[in-house]
Amino acid sequence: YGALKDRRVRTMDYEALPQERLAFALGDPWAAAYILFRTPGSLAIDFDGEDGAGFKAWTYAMAPGVSRLQEVGLTGDNRGHASAAGLDSLVLIVGSTSPGGGRFELSADIATEVLEHLLAAADPVSFGLRPAWPNPFNAEVRIPYALAAPGGVELTILSLGGQRLRRLVQGQRPGGRHEAVWDGRDETGRRAASGTYLVRLRTPASTSVSRLALIR
Repeated sequence: YGALKDRRVRTMDYEALPQERLAFALGDPWAAAYILFRTPGSLAIDFDGEDGAGFKAWTYAMAPGVSRLQEVGLTGDNRGHASAAGLDSLVLIVGSTSPGGGRFELSADIATEVLEHLLAAADPVSFGLRPAWPNPFNAEVRIPYALAAPGGVELTILSLGGQRLRRLVQGQRPGGRHEAVWDGRDETGRRAASGTYLVRLRTPASTSVSRLALIR
């Protein structure tokens, strides 16, 4: 699948909605499930995890020219809800955090027009880096970022000491959501060593910095 190119990931794909009480099982604390919903538009997902088990969940929402990773808030009894609007597709990533793994169920349906409106109103475009995915990474990492207004921008990969390894973006960009990709190489094409790096987004008015973990 294009958005997951070169990832060591096997997705479970669903194209038709609604889907009621899809059942999954994770067998150990390092297990993860990647559930891909291919229906464009707006999507609402309900998560129901086994009592006593531990889970972490994220949505990776993909739209034309935009992608965003966001954690799904789960309650103490492993219930959660996620919604996204204006999608091309969405991957739900569920990981186990308990020694014995655990079972969970999902229900998914198209979000209503009212929900679409509320989601759009609650998600204004503001300047800054968004969570990179995957992080830690091996082959390449996607770095979403947003600009509140058009203007000059520079997106750079730095060592922890502040030395520039690679400039990914430089020049004028429109306001809105954008994404860059780093393949783990420096300006000369050499592979960077395993370690922690900084990604810096800078405009004449603002700067945003976050960390990336490269694992060879």
